[in-house]
Amino acid sequence: MKFKEFTDPNERSAKANYVSSRWRDHQGIVNSALATIVNYLFVLNSGALAAALAAALAYLATKTAPINLYAPVWCFSLGLVFITVRAALDYYISVAHFGGFRKDIDLFYKNELDWAVILDRDNRRGNWDWLLHLLGWSSGIVFFVGMWIGVRAL
Repeated sequence: MKFKEFTDPNERSAKANYVSSRWRDHQGIVNSALATIVNYLFVLNSGALAAALAAALAYLATKTAPINLYAPVWCFSLGLVFITVRAALDYYISVAHFGGFRKDIDLFYKNELDWAVILDRDNRRGNWDWLLHLLGWSSGIVFFVGMWIGVRAL
């Protein structure tokens, strides 16, 4: 049924409440993804600075390149790539889902889209959680592997 076909005020109110609830959900998800990106970039840049300073101090102390630090730095770099890709994907997927939902609601209020189609599209939007989990876990694993290698090298 299109919006104009819902004549019962209670039914219209229920649909409007659903739209408002999903709208807030999507906005919250997008805002959370953006906050995650900002936090990750702050933490990762701090970690990169610490790693660079440690490598520089090791070089100055020994006057040779710290060969035993290459593997941990590469692990850290790979983890940085994984977590950055994960954060960016999370944000862009969230924005795409919210944009699709907004478009559908706009069409619904213009009486160009049925309610059942909105619900179907909202439920069918891709779930990329598996990829986000894979990237997050991969980042954590290479971080701990790099930390283990670095501690063993001390």
